[in-house]
Amino acid sequence: NVLIDGRRVQNEDYVKEWMDEVRAIARTAGFGDKKLYGTEWNCSVSSRNILHDSCFMGAYIIKNVLSTSGRADILAYWGASDLHSEYFDLSSILYGGEGLLSRDGIRKPAYFAFDFLNHLGGTILGYGENYIITQNSMGDYRIVCCNYKHPGILYYQEREDIQDMRRLDDIFSDHQEIQAKIVIKGIEPGRYQIKIRKINRDTGSVQDEWRRIRVDDTAGEDDIAYLKSICIPRISVQSLDCGKDLQFRTVLLEQEIQYIHIKRSI
Repeated sequence: NVLIDGRRVQNEDYVKEWMDEVRAIARTAGFGDKKLYGTEWNCSVSSRNILHDSCFMGAYIIKNVLSTSGRADILAYWGASDLHSEYFDLSSILYGGEGLLSRDGIRKPAYFAFDFLNHLGGTILGYGENYIITQNSMGDYRIVCCNYKHPGILYYQEREDIQDMRRLDDIFSDHQEIQAKIVIKGIEPGRYQIKIRKINRDTGSVQDEWRRIRVDDTAGEDDIAYLKSICIPRISVQSLDCGKDLQFRTVLLEQEIQYIHIKRSI
């Protein structure tokens, strides 16, 4: 008899620690420091888990990409679209598929997590568990940050297939926002434009927008077109006159992700 432990991993640093463990095993086995590619990783193996459609997934991706920086040479993802996990008995526009896009091509928060990361510059100036500051060849500063919240213990005490979106509020116990102060020292004095793009439960999240408008689980072409048009990052812009240091504040709601582009005004 083989005992299979089907419990989910509760450790929020599992991906990072798994990378360290794989490298240690490789060295012990005599492979040295070979390139390490993470090709499939996710918060759940279920294709019926509402977390995949939620803002949580965007913050989860950014958190793990940042925490594995310097550990993995390539960090890919499980699936691009929900189409590969679609079944004939599904009528809902969202059903917890693990793709970055819904089966109708609507971009989820997970999609925008990778989109934000793809806009980073080539020079890393600093990073932590929930932010990274970079600079590109034109001297612009590009920042990605998130307010990641890990599921509470109640989530791990029930089935992994969760499709009722009303249950999302019960999964997390920490709902605190982050008041972030960003300081970049030693800049060229002048006027700078700060453009912030954000995805959170109030803006750009297909799951939350669908919760607000749906009457039932079915969606027509007009519903899909509407969601495609509004499920985009909200943009805010401000300008600052700076000396040697540039500093400003930004607020991140729970599970919010932001891409911040800072450039010197001409």
